[in-house]
Amino acid sequence: MDIKLAIEFAHPLLEALLASSPDRVLVYDIEGRFLFANAAAKGFPEGSEEEMRGQSWRELGFPEEIGHAFEARLRQVVHNRREIRAEESVELGNGNRQRLETILSPVLDPDGSVVAILNIIRDISERQRMEQGLREAEDRLRALINAMPDFVCFKDGEGRWLEMNEAGLKVFRLEGLPYQGKGEAELAELQPSFREAFCLCQQSDEATWRQGRISRVEELLPDSDGAMRVFDVFKIPLFQADGTRKGLVALGRDITREQAIVAALREQEAQYRTLFLTMAQGVVYQDAEGRVISANPAAEKILGLSLDQMLGRTSMDPRWGCIHEDGTPFLGEEHPAMVALRTGRPVEGVVMGVFHPLKEKYLWIVVSAIPEFSANQEKPWRVFATLADISELKSTQDDLRRTARHLHAVIDNSQAVI
Repeated sequence: MDIKLAIEFAHPLLEALLASSPDRVLVYDIEGRFLFANAAAKGFPEGSEEEMRGQSWRELGFPEEIGHAFEARLRQVVHNRREIRAEESVELGNGNRQRLETILSPVLDPDGSVVAILNIIRDISERQRMEQGLREAEDRLRALINAMPDFVCFKDGEGRWLEMNEAGLKVFRLEGLPYQGKGEAELAELQPSFREAFCLCQQSDEATWRQGRISRVEELLPDSDGAMRVFDVFKIPLFQADGTRKGLVALGRDITREQAIVAALREQEAQYRTLFLTMAQGVVYQDAEGRVISANPAAEKILGLSLDQMLGRTSMDPRWGCIHEDGTPFLGEEHPAMVALRTGRPVEGVVMGVFHPLKEKYLWIVVSAIPEFSANQEKPWRVFATLADISELKSTQDDLRRTARHLHAVIDNSQAVI
């Protein structure tokens, strides 16, 4: 295909491309006189292409605020032979303002001389509104993140720190330091006291990348006084569409106090457990329905039953064989545990006889029952009863009563004889 044919072929194609562009495309000579406008630029400024051709910006009626700036940029493009971009606002006929991006590019001949200026004008009002919306959303998100007591750290795919919230800067003592764009090794130079912590942090980051999913680790970070604080850290890896690393988000909460509380509770629980297993008094736990759910070794000994034999029994079970001091049956609903569950009040110092299957006789015990409540509950969710074996004491008391009665009888007889 010869040059003439190529030009004839390319010209309508170029015109079609310019006609389909949503941007306004105008061409000026090096003096700033109008030469050409595409369909989108028609009417900007007002007038037909024939009427506008050869006119300057003043003759075209451009506003002074735009015209002078346009003229200065045009001279700069001609002189430097390089593209210039600028943003400016134009007031429309309806009083609204339109934000425009203006691109001035030199058109060069084969010798490199500027023969024309290509002017592309793009309406960026909507883009700016979107950018403003994004900035406002980012500001709100930043304010929210900075208000969090947990530290939040954003890293790139190479592990370099991009952004840290205020809580994180305080934890790592990086306030006012140029931490952004640095990896853990460089951060260790900024804060040597965190060198070991940064090293372990980098290792857990790598483990998270390899797993390819959210991980959870505990990290030890030094406090300002040198004490170590424990942080519960979630690490969230982010990947590009092709599977390469995009970034990582770390969220860490100081759980030092919580861990201390848990440790204290465990120690307290161990102490209570030791007391429960070794105390001389029997202890029996029953649920809200009166079923036995736990008992200590002392209760097994006092009642002559193993824990397995007691589990699930209620106070209504006749196998307990309980009696009052006068020998009458001690009904299940009258048992101290059942009364405490029913009334929600403690029951103390109730004497009852209970049949001991191993000794095949009745033993006497004194029982107290304490109901336990869950938060905001009016009815107890369980009750525990303490049992003390008073069989020997009661036997001694019975012997003393018999002896006293015998002495009274002897005295009475002696007085009768006198």
